[in-house]
Amino acid sequence: MPDLERDGYPEPESRPLEARVILPAGKRHGARLWWALWRVHWAIGFRVARRPLPDVMDWLARRARAGSWDASLLPQALFVIERILRVPGDRPHTLCLPRSLLLCYTLFRMGLSPRLNVGVDTSAQEHGHAWVTVDGRPFMESRDQPAAFPLFLHDSGWVSYWTN
Repeated sequence: MPDLERDGYPEPESRPLEARVILPAGKRHGARLWWALWRVHWAIGFRVARRPLPDVMDWLARRARAGSWDASLLPQALFVIERILRVPGDRPHTLCLPRSLLLCYTLFRMGLSPRLNVGVDTSAQEHGHAWVTVDGRPFMESRDQPAAFPLFLHDSGWVSYWTN
């Protein structure tokens, strides 16, 4: 199981994802990675609208075949996820859930156990945020964002729910 900090994936800064990700030299696994992540992104769109999030996460975990991707593909996978989510018409503030689900899928494939966290702002109507944690630490997320939802509600499978 890869150690993300030891392997050179430190805590992120508050810069855009594409500024933090440096692609490895060469185009190893490029087309397969794009195709796998694009298919999962497309399927997530249908499943999220029709199924509860714990069911979607169970589906991702089963589909991922744990350990089938090497941790060295992480920078390239992050780059691909960022590009897939740049579809015209999507609003940037609504992309945290699909981004988090694609990150979970990628981390499942690398043999890790990610957890999807969903924070709901009770003071604002229809406002919230989704982020991923690995071993209890936010992954590719500033430390300030999860702190906006300090009250833990409950766990449901691979998903934790928070509020403010």
